Amino acid sequence: VHLFEILLRDQDPANDLQHVSYFTAMALGRFATHGAASVAAQESYLRALEHLHPTRFSKTLGKHSMDKKGTLIPAFVPDKPYDRTHRVRVWKIEEKQTDVNLALAMYRDAASGRYEQLVVCSNDSDVEPVLKA
Repeated sequence: VHLFEILLRDQDPANDLQHVSYFTAMALGRFATHGAASVAAQESYLRALEHLHPTRFSKTLGKHSMDKKGTLIPAFVPDKPYDRTHRVRVWKIEEKQTDVNLALAMYRDAASGRYEQLVVCSNDSDVEPVLKA
């Protein structure tokens, strides 16, 4: 929240941050580098944001899907050149609903007319069509 306050005020000192909507799926401890500690850290972070900014912060949670049949990817073999023909099967875990939840929220916010500006921070290119709209 504070980061966006700074960014908006740097852009124009008259800007006023109204709300930050956070879209994510909860970490899966059994697949995270730090296991249950990753889950606890994410939960603590989100609780802190909700506590510090009860009226200006909200979270929307998606979920994960897992394809246990897996997908084939090139194997990593130390000290060997990359070989596309040597593949291994890995589970495919994907975050689901986050981009749709974000797009719907953006549409509702734009249609409400309450805001002059909508700022999106994402590394997911799936949000591009809603930005164009």
